[in-house]
Amino acid sequence: MKDHDIIHGRKNSIEELADESVKWSMLAEVFTRVATPIANIVLARLLVPQAFGTVATITMILSLAEVIADAGFPKYIIQHDFCDENELYNNVNVAFWSCLWMAAFISLSIFALKDIIATMVGDETLGVPIAIAGLTIIFNSASSVHISILKRNFEFRKLFIIRVVVSAIPLIITVPMAVMIRSYWAIIIGNIAKSVL
Repeated sequence: MKDHDIIHGRKNSIEELADESVKWSMLAEVFTRVATPIANIVLARLLVPQAFGTVATITMILSLAEVIADAGFPKYIIQHDFCDENELYNNVNVAFWSCLWMAAFISLSIFALKDIIATMVGDETLGVPIAIAGLTIIFNSASSVHISILKRNFEFRKLFIIRVVVSAIPLIITVPMAVMIRSYWAIIIGNIAKSVL
């Protein structure tokens, strides 16, 4: 009977954890879905359409680079069934440093090849923006393993706070920058600020 109670008690705590996780994930998604379009509407009024095309081109390059940089380590940390905390710690340590070194290598490669990449995407003037925006690869990589640990531990309330802060960055940093400089640099600076957090 005790085993049944323990199993039943664990089941209830797992269900409670899942319910709590769903609640915080849903709230984070709702906030993100509301904040992002509002920021984009304001930015669309402040910046010329070419600025969004420039940022889209840079984002395309960086998205591919980030997929290579994380190399699946964060998903492995979330999904793998580790024997004990020591094995988890060792794997997290390897994942963090592997992702960080890979991101640094890719970021430096983008910096070194910035003019070639700019020519390949059809705009020779994008070399410097591509190189500077490449810093987000390092910052995103440094946080990806930590976020995977939060997901693994069902700490979705902390993830909610992170997502709310990151979603608010365009309203807090990017929009005021766009008002001041009226350039795609406002979006690039906002993206760097989001990745630092």
